[in-house]
Amino acid sequence: MGDRAAWTAGTACKSEHTDDRMRVAERALAELARRGASGEVHVASVSGLTAEFSAGKLRNCSADGRVHLSVRASRSGRIGFYSTTDASNPGEAVERALETAECGEELEIAFPSRGIPGGDMPPAAFDPEVADMAADALVRQVGALTAEVEAATPGSQVRSAGRRETEDTVLVNTAGGVVRDRHTALTLFVELSRFAAEDVLLLFQEAGAARLHDPAVEGFPARLGDLYGAAATQAGLAPGKRRVVLAPEAAYVLLAPMFQGVNGLNAVRGTSPLIGKVGSQVLDSRFTLTDDPWLDWAIGSALWDEEGTPTRRKHVFRGGVFKGFLHDLRSAAMGRTESTGNGRRVRGQAPQIGPYSLVIEPGDLPMADLLAEADGGLYVASVIGGGPGGLAGAFSHPVGVGYLVKDGRLAGRVKDVAIAGNVYDLGRHGLVGLEDRTHTVGSMYGAALKVPHILLDGVDVAGK
Repeated sequence: MGDRAAWTAGTACKSEHTDDRMRVAERALAELARRGASGEVHVASVSGLTAEFSAGKLRNCSADGRVHLSVRASRSGRIGFYSTTDASNPGEAVERALETAECGEELEIAFPSRGIPGGDMPPAAFDPEVADMAADALVRQVGALTAEVEAATPGSQVRSAGRRETEDTVLVNTAGGVVRDRHTALTLFVELSRFAAEDVLLLFQEAGAARLHDPAVEGFPARLGDLYGAAATQAGLAPGKRRVVLAPEAAYVLLAPMFQGVNGLNAVRGTSPLIGKVGSQVLDSRFTLTDDPWLDWAIGSALWDEEGTPTRRKHVFRGGVFKGFLHDLRSAAMGRTESTGNGRRVRGQAPQIGPYSLVIEPGDLPMADLLAEADGGLYVASVIGGGPGGLAGAFSHPVGVGYLVKDGRLAGRVKDVAIAGNVYDLGRHGLVGLEDRTHTVGSMYGAALKVPHILLDGVDVAGK
């Protein structure tokens, strides 16, 4: 992982082509200075492998590689941005960024000099076994997972995919900031379907980590087998206000509106319902949500964000108390505050506010007790899309896969229902309990989710 001195000097994580990326970045930076502009240059090279299976057979195995060059320029109080996959002419990229700055947003961004990271050691985020993983090894891993899921779900059709990536990045800016980073990622996805007369069942699981062997994917077959078996029979549930268990895969029902509320850009725009509530009790005292950029082996964990600001572990809600908004450089400049180290990048796009790993602290209910508390209610394994109102905390989702909870178990699939409510009302007055362990599942806004099952009371359930 390297030592702290190496990371603070910005010289760790060198790979074979790091010097090439640095030369590209420095050429662009010199051109920015020559043109009397300030700004930043981000160069990322990505190499990947993908393997896909369907109906028990390998359908695709492919490799790819690309370089992304992004320039954000500031001149005369305006911001411009340009991104390209052609890194051969950094000067042209700067020219295009300055062209957009001529009519760009009026904003003075303070690009960070190299800061001292809050953590003593960089989080584990690079696994040589993933970086060196050959195509045949990825095919074997995805094929073995496919076979296990097929064995656990007889009669289903299974589609699966795996992807491994290595990303090397260089970020430099006109304030003297320099950050080099190297990450690996291995993501696995399984979707199974079952078609019967007037019935379609779709189940899926997705997880990713920066290392080859990670507990996040070890429970895929058993988890899908349990949900598949419980869907063999159907059950009814009368509409009304019900107790609802949100599976970890459905936690974003709550987390997505919460993120909109804590997004610093929405605070600056005056649209967040949490304005004026920093330090106030907003949710149940048992609810703690942390944004953790230092979580070992989570994809994207880092000591610096993707704008060069040092990251830190942040309680978004602690004991139900709202602790503060998340900011990147842009929202911080607009709100005249400081970045919280949440500048994230989607390749080819300008930086935007994003979390790292969202962690809900577990509670004290074993799963058996939680299901007993939910008797007669609905277990939500997945939802579909969502309705308007996220900024105010409202949610409305058709349930993709749901089950009746009866006698401490999943007692049959409930079809054609939807759930709705408000995360702040339910989070303050309707939280019955949290499972006593967390599960790492999927992602939201690029962040891994490490969450328990969540039991709520008073959720609006609508259906036939």
